[in-house]
Formats: sequence, structure tokens, C-alpha cells
Amino acid sequence: MPTPFEIYFKDPFLAYAVYRVHSFFVALYQAFRVLAYVRQDTTFSQATVRALRTIKYCAIAIIGLLR
Repeated sequence: MPTPFEIYFKDPFLAYAVYRVHSFFVALYQAFRVLAYVRQDTTFSQATVRALRTIKYCAIAIIGLLR
């Protein structure tokens, strides 16, 4: 029976796909948090800035894996 490590890292494309999907869903979750902060009238708070920074890093990771 193969281990999860063997399954994911025998095929590098599968490892890249998992990493990209994970980055996408982290960015999506952070986007919903930003919308919740806007709804609470804390648009320019430190938490909003952190969430936007996380979205930026996720976008860079996704774009970086396309090359």
C-alpha cells in the first residue's frame, strides 16, 4: 500500500495542483473575512490589512506556479 507521500510526490503535477488549490481556498477564505470586516465597519483595521496581505501572497504563489 503506497503512502500519501509516495502518491503525491511521484507525480510532481499532482503536488503542484494540491498546492495551487490550497492557496486558492486560503485566499477565498481571507476574501470572505475582508467582506465581514467591511460589513462590521472596520475596513481600515489591522486585521483587514493582514487578510489582504495573505490574499496577495496566495496570488503570488498561484501565479508563480504557472511558470
